[in-house]
Amino acid sequence: MGKLDVKTMISISVAIMLGIIFMVIGATLLPDFLSTTVDAKATRHTEVDNPVYTHATTPGNTTANITLDYDLYLDSLARVISITSAGSNATGDVPVAGNWTNAGNVLRVDGLAPKGNRTLTTVYEFDGTTLTTGTGTVIDVLPTMGALVLLGFGILLMTGSVALGYTRMKGM
Repeated sequence: MGKLDVKTMISISVAIMLGIIFMVIGATLLPDFLSTTVDAKATRHTEVDNPVYTHATTPGNTTANITLDYDLYLDSLARVISITSAGSNATGDVPVAGNWTNAGNVLRVDGLAPKGNRTLTTVYEFDGTTLTTGTGTVIDVLPTMGALVLLGFGILLMTGSVALGYTRMKGM
């Protein structure tokens, strides 16, 4: 069995310590990144749209169907932030999101006074990552992959250092 010189021993020790540091950092960050990926996914995905729609409603109608530019995020009425009604016929309107039909992006607005024309402004959240193909997947996976790379790099440094020391000691 061969001996290791001081320079090689120091190099191996430093590499092992760096490996441990990378593993600790990766292991520490991994749960945080995983929870970020799962819990805050909506924060990274959603954008707000607030288009203005003018609706002519016939007297007696208390609802209006509006076609939104994008799907509601997660197809949920809870993603409608606000609906406001303006115009001379808007007196008595208390607009609320009544129903969402994903096919055609149709939002039914209830709570309108039975009068004529009004202007409805709808503020809602939609999946902003659908604007660019594949962005949602990258946003979901990237933080976790970063932590796994740190963890893997630490393991690689440690195993490589141990293998280098073993081969040097064996005299190969």
